Amino acid sequence: MNANGQLRPKFHFTPGSGWMNDPNGLIYEAATGLYHLFFQYCLTLDEDQTQKWWGHAVSHDLMHWTELPPAIAPDELGGAWSGCCVCDADNTSALFNDTDDNASRLVALYTGAGPHSVYNYQKQLAAFSVDHGLTWKKYAGNPVIASRPGDQPSFDNRDPSVFRLPFPDGCGGSRLRWVMMIAGMWARLFVSDDLLHWEFCGDVFKKGGSHLESECPDIFPMQVNGDPERTVWVYSGAGRFFVVGHLDAQADGRVSFVADSDQIELNMGSDVMYAAQTYNDAPGGRRIFVYWMVDKSARRLAERGFCKEWDGFQSLPMEASLIERGGQYRLQMRPAAGFFSELKRHTLAEGEANTAGVVFSRPAPGSCELKLELPPEPHCTISVEGRGACAYRIEIREDRAIGIDGGRAVPMAFEDEMDDRNGTGAERLELLIIRDGACLDVFSDQGGHAHALVLPKEGVAAQSGMTPETLVLTVDTVGGSVPETPIRYCLSELE
Repeated sequence: MNANGQLRPKFHFTPGSGWMNDPNGLIYEAATGLYHLFFQYCLTLDEDQTQKWWGHAVSHDLMHWTELPPAIAPDELGGAWSGCCVCDADNTSALFNDTDDNASRLVALYTGAGPHSVYNYQKQLAAFSVDHGLTWKKYAGNPVIASRPGDQPSFDNRDPSVFRLPFPDGCGGSRLRWVMMIAGMWARLFVSDDLLHWEFCGDVFKKGGSHLESECPDIFPMQVNGDPERTVWVYSGAGRFFVVGHLDAQADGRVSFVADSDQIELNMGSDVMYAAQTYNDAPGGRRIFVYWMVDKSARRLAERGFCKEWDGFQSLPMEASLIERGGQYRLQMRPAAGFFSELKRHTLAEGEANTAGVVFSRPAPGSCELKLELPPEPHCTISVEGRGACAYRIEIREDRAIGIDGGRAVPMAFEDEMDDRNGTGAERLELLIIRDGACLDVFSDQGGHAHALVLPKEGVAAQSGMTPETLVLTVDTVGGSVPETPIRYCLSELE
């Protein structure tokens, strides 16, 4: 039974076939107006760590994607593991010709992972492209960072994140240098003038003095509360947590990251969101996150008679803002403005409800959104159910906690999202529920996000087919009361 049609989303990127995990090399190319999405990729459904490629897709709007041939192949230095892309507009690497468009001089820094007779398992490699990322040539001097058995310190780290930073030159001016953060175990910093020769600066520490550790590090500047006069640096640990701090760039060319906050958990609501990376060079300095949505279902579905040709989803692009109130930081996430909002919508059901019972029950398209506006004190439990082969339930309880039970039976909540509107005094709470194939997202208007993968339930036999979804919105009263202010809803098909 072919499950591809019902499970494959329109707007969460999936490969045509094969295995996909971490997003890599996210970069906006100004010369073409293209957003590049590279990703960890295997040609088959079998995840072979030594045979990882960089898959490749491009988009003009972050919603509609064109998959291109795989970009970077594994080689004798190992599988092409996670990393980043930068635009070397000034040709600091000397890898480009003068005729190459300086806005398209793409350099990838990534981890080569695999056994080697000389180097340890993980080493950092470079590749470059002169044709807008379609083809890549590997740097002849690879690896650009490596360690040999017995070296101290051992640089067996991975997932480089690279950016350019001004350093004082000791004469009242400044100069630009490249900075690399790698992790995998301890986070570490390196500096370079040319992207190819790197100097180790030191380990990175938490505020309390212990080592900062994560996979998939990302580090970037953000304005606090949208104030350009309050710019800080944010370390993201695979999108699971973040640390606010500052970079201390010295005249001797070395740099350190100083943590100004404790490690703060990112309330993404689910353990299926991982390995986040943000876009380099996004217009307007926007900070746009993409997560790997962990999915290893193809083999399991095949055992039950369903055909699913790929594993792995990429999340919707989510724009982050850094909010600080009362000395507490928070990263708020919403679907990237100006992209998701531009999708075509066809209204299917719209109205108000302040009585108990089923508000509506109707067939739902494969990609749809449900907007809910709730009173500040609902005095009721509101449930949104998808009924069919792919079943899920979203429950907004009287205490305004949210729970999601998806096809993987993963309970989620972001109960703090609805308390006091962060002191804004707003009278209503808005929720945005997005169903896109097998992907389910719930956003609050305060930037909280919960996610689930909605896959065929274990009890569904192949012979029953992929039954269409029926979407049901229900209001259950608490103590016999109903909200004085009606609940507003709008269900729309997304195109």
